Amino acid sequence: MYSTNRPTVRTFTPMNHLAVYGNVTMIRGRCPHCKYVALVVQKHWTCCGRALKTEDNWKKTKRMCEAVNRRKKPSPEVQNRILTQQADCCFWCDRHFGRYVYYDGTPQRLRVHWDHLEPFARSRNNADENFVAACHICNHIKSSFVFATIEEGRVYIASEWKKKITVQSMSPLRIRLRAETGISGVL
Repeated sequence: MYSTNRPTVRTFTPMNHLAVYGNVTMIRGRCPHCKYVALVVQKHWTCCGRALKTEDNWKKTKRMCEAVNRRKKPSPEVQNRILTQQADCCFWCDRHFGRYVYYDGTPQRLRVHWDHLEPFARSRNNADENFVAACHICNHIKSSFVFATIEEGRVYIASEWKKKITVQSMSPLRIRLRAETGISGVL
């Protein structure tokens, strides 16, 4: 025997978000007109072609599928171009690579790390424009933080430097030892 009860009508809750397909981000949500889940392409819903009425602040993201790319370094040509543009200095702290600093009381030589401006963990973006040369300390401090502006990132990193790092020039004895031994690792 068939039931005469009508099926329950589900209310549609907004589920609009930025959908990340590999390296591509698109607006995805429930169309207010036809109630289908669809993408927004060039400010139009793909389900019915109607225009997107409001420019919501799409804060929520959802990864729909993984990017094919794996984390990688820029090519040697791109590395040389970046180092030349940055004058062999860290993008974040503007200190020369190879300079010695004291990090928590331990002397360390600043090494080059290839940093993603927009963190790879978030965007899976290995494009050449997304790389900068950062010292290993700034790269560690920045981690996967996302900053609204580059200047905001530099201010944050500078404040973290002040907490843990003291910059000292090498003593004349160290310079003489390095010159005599020819070993650059002599502190």
